[in-house]
Amino acid sequence: MKNILLILGFSLLLLNCSEDTLDTYHGNDGIYFAPNMLGKYIDSTSFSFAMVTVDDTVVNMAVRLYGEVRDYDRPFRVEVEKATGESGIDYEPLLEEYVLLANKAVADIPVRIFRHGSAKNYLTLRILPNEYFTQLLALKVQDEDTLNMTRKTLIFTSKLTQPKNWYEWAFGYFSEAKYKLVNELGNIDPEVWNANRFPSQYYYQLPLLITNYLNSKIAEGPESAIKDPDPQSTRGYMTLPDVVIPSSFPDAWPEKE
Repeated sequence: MKNILLILGFSLLLLNCSEDTLDTYHGNDGIYFAPNMLGKYIDSTSFSFAMVTVDDTVVNMAVRLYGEVRDYDRPFRVEVEKATGESGIDYEPLLEEYVLLANKAVADIPVRIFRHGSAKNYLTLRILPNEYFTQLLALKVQDEDTLNMTRKTLIFTSKLTQPKNWYEWAFGYFSEAKYKLVNELGNIDPEVWNANRFPSQYYYQLPLLITNYLNSKIAEGPESAIKDPDPQSTRGYMTLPDVVIPSSFPDAWPEKE
């Protein structure tokens, strides 16, 4: 009887484990665009030339393997599904193929883009199936959105836009005034906001520094509180997640009579 119960329990354990595994792998290898550092899947990324002083740059679009790691190189293909701008002028043409190296589960698709005035361009990349990757990856449902993880859009502009390493849980809404203040007080090189690796302490020490600064200004009264004309601000005052503007404060930018 004990043996029967043990077998039954083990069978139930295997059943539960099978229900918890990802439903994206069914014996076919594939690749998909990697999630961000917090493990969240997003179908777009952006780069702003307003944060750098170069005329062109390379944005690496990271991809990951689902399936088996192999002991040989495997090429894969990527196409530009749709785009604004012009290939060879606004962005460099893609290569015929890229390679997932032997014994690796990650690879990069380097995309070179060029600064052109204040134009806002984008290109949507799609990973194609071939003899090595069948691309049977299921769609990912996240935050009530259905995302195709084999497709990703790169947005680039010369205007100041929210960089990929700016997370609202740490810094709150993004605005030009807040971005400049964070860089100034934290002595931050603007280029790190779009770097592949963003120092983890920036997500904890830097918001605390800015929070304490904003709260100290609020304590001095509405005339000293830091203003922010962005419509996402609180009645014209700059905030972070742990910064609250007193209800007694007048609007920072009263309407003209």
